[in-house]
Amino acid sequence: LKTALFKKATKLLNQNTVDEKKEIILLNKLAHTNCWKVFLPTLKKSLFSDQQFHREQAFKILDLKKSLTQIERDTFLTFYILKGPLIGKIFNQAWNTVRELGQSYTRRALVLEKLTKMDPLPDDIFALSTPNKRRTLIKFMFKNLPEFFNFYAKTCLNYLKGKKFKAGNPTFYCKEFFKLSKNNPWPALRTKLEYKNIRSKLKRGRL
Repeated sequence: LKTALFKKATKLLNQNTVDEKKEIILLNKLAHTNCWKVFLPTLKKSLFSDQQFHREQAFKILDLKKSLTQIERDTFLTFYILKGPLIGKIFNQAWNTVRELGQSYTRRALVLEKLTKMDPLPDDIFALSTPNKRRTLIKFMFKNLPEFFNFYAKTCLNYLKGKKFKAGNPTFYCKEFFKLSKNNPWPALRTKLEYKNIRSKLKRGRL
C-alpha cells in the first residue's frame, strides 16, 4: 500500500501541469487521512536516502503535506546542497534556507547537530565535475555554514589517523576537500598542515 501510494504521489507531482494548491488537493484525494498518518512518518526515512529521486520525491510530498518540522526541513535542504544539488524548485528552497541559516546561529546549530551525526557525511559538493558550479556552491556553503567545514576536516583527519567509523570512511571526498582548500580560507592552516603531514607519513608507511 505504501509503495503504491508513493508511486501515485510521485506520478502526480511530476506532471508539472498543476499549481501547488491543486497539488495539495489532489494529493489529499489519493488516500484517506488515516493512510497519510501512517505513510508520512515512514516517508521521512527516505529524506536521506542514497537515491536522489527517492529523497527528492519524499521531500516534495512531505513539504506539500506540511509534515516537516523546521529542523527537519532545514536539515534536509542543507543536506540537499551538500549532496550536489540539481537546479530546480528544491534547489531554490535550499539556497534560501541555507542563507537564512547563515543569519541564525540557533537554527544553524540545530542543523549542524543533525549533520555531524551522519555517517558518512554528505560531501558530494566537493567532487562536482563542473568547476564553476562547485566553486560557487562551496563558497556559498562556507559563508553560511562554516562550522561544517571544520567538522568535516577534523573527521577526515581522525579517520586517517586510524579512528574507526561504522560505515568505513565517513569523508569520502576528503582528498578533494583538502585539494580545494589550498586557495581557500578553510580549514585552519594548522589543520591543512596536519593533513599534509599525515598524508606524507601514510605514503612512507609510517602511520
